[in-house]
Amino acid sequence: MKRLDCIGPVVLVVLWHGALLAAYVHHGGDVGVLTCVGPDFAGRFPYEEFRQGIGGGYDGQFYYAIARAPWHKQVVGVDMPAARHVRVLYPALAWAVTGGDKHLLLWALPAINLAAIGVLAWMGALAARSSGLSGWWGLLLPQAVNAGLISYRNLSDVVSVCAVCGLLLAHQRRWPTAVVAAWAAAAVFCREQNTAVAALVLLVAAVRGRWREAAALGGVLLAWGGWFVWLRFQYGVWPLLPAEGNLGRPLSGLWFAWTHPPATTSGAAVNGFCVLVLAVQVALAPALLFTRPDPALFLTAVAGAALAVIGGEFIYCDYWSFMRVYAWLPLALWLGFAREGVRWPLAVLAAPGVLPPLLILRQCV
Repeated sequence: MKRLDCIGPVVLVVLWHGALLAAYVHHGGDVGVLTCVGPDFAGRFPYEEFRQGIGGGYDGQFYYAIARAPWHKQVVGVDMPAARHVRVLYPALAWAVTGGDKHLLLWALPAINLAAIGVLAWMGALAARSSGLSGWWGLLLPQAVNAGLISYRNLSDVVSVCAVCGLLLAHQRRWPTAVVAAWAAAAVFCREQNTAVAALVLLVAAVRGRWREAAALGGVLLAWGGWFVWLRFQYGVWPLLPAEGNLGRPLSGLWFAWTHPPATTSGAAVNGFCVLVLAVQVALAPALLFTRPDPALFLTAVAGAALAVIGGEFIYCDYWSFMRVYAWLPLALWLGFAREGVRWPLAVLAAPGVLPPLLILRQCV
């Protein structure tokens, strides 16, 4: 029975999101819709498989391009190749299972995201059981971090938040040092922002006298630094996205999202819902102080809230962006409240789970 309430949530969440993903792909015409190749790139290398662009394109197209040859310099088909290439883990995983085959990648990228959703549910079940709750609460963790919606655009964020979750859980439950280091490596090589979480966990480990763990995390950060510097020499620029537009005055981005909704009534309603969800998440962060907060979880929640507060207009231009960029906050909150066995925030934080079926419903109407 105990095994069932860890495995059961994984099976159910994968079936649910797999069905939603299939419905989304069916409505879009084929699995290539998940790559979101823009009209400026469609039909040209490395996007020969795509004859027609989708809207203005989206970031998932660049991970497809990198996945065709992740260990080579990206010359064409990527808007900011150095900054995209630093997030190598997701495309590298797809390359590892396909050899970079342009047809197989169309299926491998969403399959990896679906597998990461399953792992999130498993870790959510472990976190819930640690406080005496049923492991079935783990069903809500992928919903809290908006993993379903993210998977509709072949973005690296699902793997990224899964890796950060693994790092926080491994540290909290004192898993072997090698496991902590492996999750940390996955996190930082997936998204550069996750180096901040790895550094916070390193700090907490050092303060607690867990020197082997701190040293392992330091080694991971050094390895990532080597990758960062290597890309700098390869491309001639630092592999970072520009700060202008991505960062701004406190609350300016959140206000921009609220005052610049999409033109359609349904789009504006969804955007308003997402702004409200983020505001609730920020408001819940101080509530962790009334529990016995794990320092690593609390610091991650604070860092996530701070990012949401200073996020700029480029991130808040649509809910596809800000509902994935700030995943640290709902993740740390969910794990923190699960650790204390507090049920109601786990349900409240799962509100983004309504977005994937809602999006499909909007497309079908």
